[in-house]
Amino acid sequence: MMQILSMRAVFAIGLGCLWLFAACSGEDNGGGYTPSCGVAKIVVDPVSGELVSGPPNVELDEITDVSLDPWPQSLTRIEIRDGFWRLEQDVVDKGAPAPETAVRILVWMSMQGYSEFTGWLDRLYDPTQADYLAFASSSCIAKEFGPEPQKLGRSIAYLEHYGLRVDRIAKNRMIFWATGTVAQVEAAFQTTLHSIVRIKRADYAALTPLTVPDFMAGHMEAVLGMQVLPTNLTPPPDPGTQETTVPSSGIRFSEIADVYGLSPLYQAGQKGKGQSIGIMAGWAGRMSDIQEYLRVMGIERTGAITDVYTDFPPEKFADETTVNTQLAAAIAPDADILLYHSADNTDLSLCWALNEAIGEGKVSAISTSYAHQEATVSWEIQEFMSRAARFAAAQGITFISASGDSREVDAPGNSPWVTSIGSTILTLDENGQRKTEVDAWFGGRGRSALFAKPDYQSALDPEGTRRLTVDLAMHCFPGNAEFAIMSYLRGTWFPNGGTSLVAPILAGMVGCVNQARGEKGRIGFINRALYTVPEFQASFYDVTTGLFDVGGKEVGKGWDYGTGWGAPNMSAWIPTIP
Repeated sequence: MMQILSMRAVFAIGLGCLWLFAACSGEDNGGGYTPSCGVAKIVVDPVSGELVSGPPNVELDEITDVSLDPWPQSLTRIEIRDGFWRLEQDVVDKGAPAPETAVRILVWMSMQGYSEFTGWLDRLYDPTQADYLAFASSSCIAKEFGPEPQKLGRSIAYLEHYGLRVDRIAKNRMIFWATGTVAQVEAAFQTTLHSIVRIKRADYAALTPLTVPDFMAGHMEAVLGMQVLPTNLTPPPDPGTQETTVPSSGIRFSEIADVYGLSPLYQAGQKGKGQSIGIMAGWAGRMSDIQEYLRVMGIERTGAITDVYTDFPPEKFADETTVNTQLAAAIAPDADILLYHSADNTDLSLCWALNEAIGEGKVSAISTSYAHQEATVSWEIQEFMSRAARFAAAQGITFISASGDSREVDAPGNSPWVTSIGSTILTLDENGQRKTEVDAWFGGRGRSALFAKPDYQSALDPEGTRRLTVDLAMHCFPGNAEFAIMSYLRGTWFPNGGTSLVAPILAGMVGCVNQARGEKGRIGFINRALYTVPEFQASFYDVTTGLFDVGGKEVGKGWDYGTGWGAPNMSAWIPTIP
């Protein structure tokens, strides 16, 4: 009888897992491991925005061409992790899909050198260490910590044995798409799959755990899920827009800049030059609406706005993409805005686009407004996004996520390596200055059910053991038209709201800060400084009251669930972040 060994028991849910890894090729300089391919601060000239210094790029080793002919003899199969749902979860079972249905799976590869990587990453954000803010390039991360070329080659050969075709490998090789049929996927992993509906979306469930032969141990970290193979080959044509005039109400960008401390940077000409801001777009944005918005708002941009198609191009538009681009482009007019598109806005597709944005290594900040409650996203997908966030931090990329609008903990902002931004309600006086700023009750917040409390939050919630959100907050309340953030879509202006708005605004602001910091270098991951540097904390406007008192997740002096450390003063980020 074939023996099946469970691998799930060796994984610990929390900040990390127990990983199988190979020895790394880096160096131990006495203070700990440092990537051998070179690290450096990322410094731009604060006036011109031109790159002064940065880490070197390297060539990746060729993926090993592995033959599994003759097929290795094995009577033992082992479980691997997967992001498929189970029928006992809150799903509607639609039965077995047709075996010949064209599908693709997203495979997450095991990395090498996990303990060395995490040790170096901790030193990277410790200002007492020589490694402080000395980042590695995306290619260096892929070479030293990505999957071993032989294991990647063997994984490809294994799937090809069952008729699957690996047709897209990520730039950092951490994930890949394998295309085939339902029957081929079931055969490769010895499972049975059913079509389901989950939260009004089509998805798939596995009736039994996925398994592979024991000679594949330590190769594939997880199969994150499966989707019907996309077929769209061209993005949707932009239908154009209508000329419009300045809206009669709403907060102005000059007022946002004043309240949140960006005006001194603007006055010094530091509007994001030399920076690239990544927007997790999913579906397409209407470029005509974006350009008309910027024209009417009087935003003179020097930076480019570029669509980056990481996969099959999207077949439809999303208002979310249009609005996020309008805001990031307006707040950082000299920064390049890169819209990372995926085939659609499902979790799997967004995982792919996020990883490609990080693997490309062009951006200094990434914003995502696709926030979903923890219970609605598989743990494997959430842990993969957290791993991607660590890779971003290692490259000096600030990863910012909307906290969501559910008053619950949302992914990916629940990751300790993502900065989660919540919601406030702002009013201004007759001079355009802050009159009041209070907690907006709707923003996501609370204790994560998945991620353990990071060491930088150890002083908070002494009885708790889980990651706490949010980290900071900004104004995004639509209820008062006089001070609402206005959006322009398909010829219409309207007051908009939700934490989806403030994630791209903060990402643009980070671009301005990175230009202004000069020789101090790019800031990268901000959470550790936010929770451990008193001068940085003191620079925030402490939001101590809320509009409503509901559920005990409200605000008070210092850090709180509703608004984190409060609202930022961006000009203070330059001297107070070491």
